[in-house]
Amino acid sequence: YMDFERFRVYNYQGGAEISRYVAATVGKQLQALEKRLDFQLDEKINVLVYNNQVDFKQSNLGLSVDEQNNIGGVTRIIGDKVSIYFNGSHADLDRQIRAVFAELLINKILYGGSAREMFRNSTFLNLPIWYTEGLVRFMSEGWTTQHDNMLYDQFKNDNFSRFNRLTGEQAALAGHALWYYIVSSY
Repeated sequence: YMDFERFRVYNYQGGAEISRYVAATVGKQLQALEKRLDFQLDEKINVLVYNNQVDFKQSNLGLSVDEQNNIGGVTRIIGDKVSIYFNGSHADLDRQIRAVFAELLINKILYGGSAREMFRNSTFLNLPIWYTEGLVRFMSEGWTTQHDNMLYDQFKNDNFSRFNRLTGEQAALAGHALWYYIVSSY
């Protein structure tokens, strides 16, 4: 592993080069996200870097008893551990890093730091998926013409008629668009 002041990057055989890239990127992205959200992490974060998605899928870190298997492709946050994988694209790796740290920061802001605080606050604060997922996506991806096209397609097919009942990808896209509107308007 490589140890830094605010985070630690773990890798395994064959992943040293990817881990060096991740370490450099995490330093920049974490600082930019903390400045943008006006919030700073107090504890050291452990970043687990998998050489490829197949290795990531084989990990059982963070799986609950109800889950049959790891579907893969979705970064996970377990306490102070963050898992990401390299799929051959540095642009996607950068996006994963921004997304996972945006989610980590937003969860710390909303629910607190310790496990006790998180449990207590999560019982009183139940935010819809579109709110949190949309904010994470906006913080990690910004807004592009591709997002415009996806949003236009959803409106054209009348998929947003019941906004409060949106789930999954539709909820995340709706929240993403709402956060983009708020930031660009105000």
